Amino acid sequence: RDRLYIRLGKHNLLVGENTEQQIKAEKIIPYPRYNDRPHNNDVMLIKLRKPAILN
Repeated sequence: RDRLYIRLGKHNLLVGENTEQQIKAEKIIPYPRYNDRPHNNDVMLIKLRKPAILN
């Protein structure tokens, strides 16, 4: 959890983009009934360490 970063505005993983933001997660709250097989209920709330820039 200490190394979880969220990438916003990322379209191509191989190229740096000027629309890209990388923000560290401050807190994560996974859905209590998450099951990694077959990925049922794969949703999570993520609190970002700083606000994202929206346009």
